[in-house]
Amino acid sequence: MESSASRPLVIGAGMAGLAACRELERAGRSPLLLEASDRVGGRLRTESVDSWPLDHGFQVLLTAYPAVQRELDLDRLDLRLFDPGALVRKGGHWRLLGDPRRRPADLWPTLRSGIGTWGDRIRVLRLAADVRHGPIERCFAGPEESTAAYLRRRGFTSGFVRDFFQPFYAGIFLEPELATSARMFRFSFRMFAEGQVGVPRAGIEAVPRQLAGTLERTEIRPGIAVRSVDARAAVLADGTRLPHGGCILATPTPARPATSPPQPTRAAATGWNRCLNYYFRARPDQAGPSRPLVRLLPGGGRICNLHRMDDLFEDEDERGGESLWSVTVLPAPGDPDQPPALEEDIRTELRGRAGLVASTCLRAFAIPHALPRLADLRYQPDPQDLILAPGLAQAGDTLAHPSLNAALDSGHLAAQALLRHPPP
Repeated sequence: MESSASRPLVIGAGMAGLAACRELERAGRSPLLLEASDRVGGRLRTESVDSWPLDHGFQVLLTAYPAVQRELDLDRLDLRLFDPGALVRKGGHWRLLGDPRRRPADLWPTLRSGIGTWGDRIRVLRLAADVRHGPIERCFAGPEESTAAYLRRRGFTSGFVRDFFQPFYAGIFLEPELATSARMFRFSFRMFAEGQVGVPRAGIEAVPRQLAGTLERTEIRPGIAVRSVDARAAVLADGTRLPHGGCILATPTPARPATSPPQPTRAAATGWNRCLNYYFRARPDQAGPSRPLVRLLPGGGRICNLHRMDDLFEDEDERGGESLWSVTVLPAPGDPDQPPALEEDIRTELRGRAGLVASTCLRAFAIPHALPRLADLRYQPDPQDLILAPGLAQAGDTLAHPSLNAALDSGHLAAQALLRHPPP
């Protein structure tokens, strides 16, 4: 075991910090991992309520992520998989938009859905072929433009954008205007097209727990906040000075400790998209489809997507015809941040727009820092962004693009960079 002054220090036990520790261990090092909260996982968080795994926010795992395939054992996560496609609420009914390439039986109901034109369907096929061509880095090439502008440029009709792309990607980007970079759109569309989408049986927090469980030489200390750090030592919140043999900052902007001297970082300039997440017991006002599909509510409103938890987790104990529904809400400007203040509005919207009569609200979560807003997206961090000074590196998806893949990659690459640039 390395001495305390020579062992590497990693600050932040989110996915980037855990990946950094794993890479340091591969190099024979014994990291010390400090986490201000009482748990690992960062933004990946799950609460168990009445045996249900309730994630903080609608979080899914994309199996096509290269870093996920490299770092995780997907079989052990026991993924509950969504069917490819979506159910779109239109004209008081759920309409299926499936992926006939993978589920041929969905071809006819998709053609009859009334969502989009024949031209839109052809454009979707062309889009899938285009984004899957060549290396992944190609998705991030070209000038920056918004997703909305990119879809217009590709010729999609305004109706198809309104009915499908806007509500679907509002749940991914956590903003309703499709202002997010088209680079992120192309990358995520490729990942959806190439792999599966699921949730671990124990909830999304099973992902960081699995990664933490693979660490053999890392000491994890939860409940330890860091006030500042430089290339030689960290100062904890209680004033304790902790020498180290190289440090990786793997915390998001709101929790990032100060560096000494102050260092300009790409991560420090980001803003954040917020959301609210409700779990309601509810029953439909009419019989509807029972399939593991995300459900979209086009046409405005606070709710961008929802899904029936029973379809994923096969609950056999429905209460009086009720099921458990996860509901993602994007607050309007001026809305309060606390879920109880909007609960009645969301119940009304569920009934009017989704045909669901909600009873018990099992849980409601406010997530003010759900997704970073970034400019100049790239597939992986610029090597110059990883090293703040010899012996001081940084990691996190804010260095590249907002995704689990980028978080894992950044931690992996930051550890390699720190090993190449040790403290003076």
